[in-house]
Amino acid sequence: MMKQYKMYQLDGADKCKARRWFDEFPMLWETNKKNNYKKSVAVKSVLPELLRKTMTEKDAKAFLHKSYEDIPFDSPIQRELQFEEAWRDIERYVHSEERKPIDAIPEDIELGYDVEVKVTPDFIFLDKDNKEVEVVKIKTSRPKISESKKYQSLELYSLVLYARTIFPDADFTRIGSIYYLRKETDSLHHMTHPRFDDDFFLDAKGKGTSNVVSLWDVPLRDKTVDEYLDPYVKKFSEGVEKEDCNEKDCEMCTVYDLCHFAKAPKILEKKGIRRSLHDLVLTDAQAEAVEFEEGICRINAGAGSGKTTVIAVRVVTLLQKGYDPSKIFLVTFTNSGAEEMRTRIGMYLEDAGLKGEEKKIRIQTFNAFGNEIIQKEYLSLGFSAEPKIIDDVEKCRIIADLLI
Repeated sequence: MMKQYKMYQLDGADKCKARRWFDEFPMLWETNKKNNYKKSVAVKSVLPELLRKTMTEKDAKAFLHKSYEDIPFDSPIQRELQFEEAWRDIERYVHSEERKPIDAIPEDIELGYDVEVKVTPDFIFLDKDNKEVEVVKIKTSRPKISESKKYQSLELYSLVLYARTIFPDADFTRIGSIYYLRKETDSLHHMTHPRFDDDFFLDAKGKGTSNVVSLWDVPLRDKTVDEYLDPYVKKFSEGVEKEDCNEKDCEMCTVYDLCHFAKAPKILEKKGIRRSLHDLVLTDAQAEAVEFEEGICRINAGAGSGKTTVIAVRVVTLLQKGYDPSKIFLVTFTNSGAEEMRTRIGMYLEDAGLKGEEKKIRIQTFNAFGNEIIQKEYLSLGFSAEPKIIDDVEKCRIIADLLI
């Protein structure tokens, strides 16, 4: 069944199934709507009049100020600051735009997969000389669609399809564009060192900026716009689980204060890099430790110096020399450390053609080794019976008895 959406719903949180559930209960979230919509309406009310020169800048500024007075703000100062910012953005665009727009009429456009959109462009610019038609949507915010993501934007795609509908002439190149009135580089005018480009379309160096994002209805790398956007239309139609939404979309969602979904942190698994015994290159000090045979050798080595590697290679070298693996004893502090040594030794022994010999080697923690001695020699140690290792519950009971 065909379902109709508004343009602002195409890119962002409205693809979320949880967000769509809230649509069934508008009374829960409508009061949470921000003032952004009202401010956007006020700005867009004066822009076309200024471009067509049917309203003076003085009258437009007065109209905008009156519109802002009807919008609730936290304080009069906040209202005035945001009004000044909005007017500064309007003024820049109007002074930079030399073209005169054509009136745009809303159209119902089918994207596919039972998705229909009420496309409401703000401006249409027709360049007959270059045979181009550009359908423009104005946004009062900073850019939310990057150049690299425009082939994923259903909002831009809907503007392209709108252009096809009103200008079916194949000789014309259709362009869907979003103009963001605020640039990424803009700073507040009341700051000590504000930055604000005078030209809407260019930066201070005369280069294009990210606040104008356009999707051209021409093939790119042998793929049409439709082929690029088709999987995204399908995904939007099916909806996505809230777990698959990105954090930015969630924070911009109109029901975020109610849903307040946050992804659980993922456990990052540490993946080791498999290095062959034959790929290892030992330093002189490491080689000396590996080859040592008689007497007692004490080595001081810091973190990351290759202690486990040296021990593993040393074990392989001893077995290659004919030593009995059952007479080799390795002891460490933790179970994970013991397992790491066993794994590393097993890999190197396999490389050396001695697979399975690691099972004969004794690799333990100090605790396990000490417990083994106690189990065997408890009578010699003065115990009448084999001592048992207490668990955490018993530990707590003993501590409680001592405190009381």
